[in-house]
Amino acid sequence: MRDMIEKGRSLKGSKTSQSKLTEKEVFQIKALLSETNLTPKRIASLFDICTRTISYIQHDGIWKHVNYVANRKNNSKSKKSVGWKQLSLFD
Repeated sequence: MRDMIEKGRSLKGSKTSQSKLTEKEVFQIKALLSETNLTPKRIASLFDICTRTISYIQHDGIWKHVNYVANRKNNSKSKKSVGWKQLSLFD
């Protein structure tokens, strides 16, 4: 089992039969958590999932393989702002 996981051969995310979400939806959830003032309860109702799932996503308990980096302007001289291609939240 460890060898399978280390080599990336285990089922993750939407490939599992029990998943209610897709990678794209999880990306959207992470974006909403980071970029808006929506509560986890409101986001959960938008995606028809429980708030505990939102909490697990928010704290990287699940869906760790879906990465989201916010567009932040950093005023620090030592670091440049990160510019990521914007993805519409509801494509």
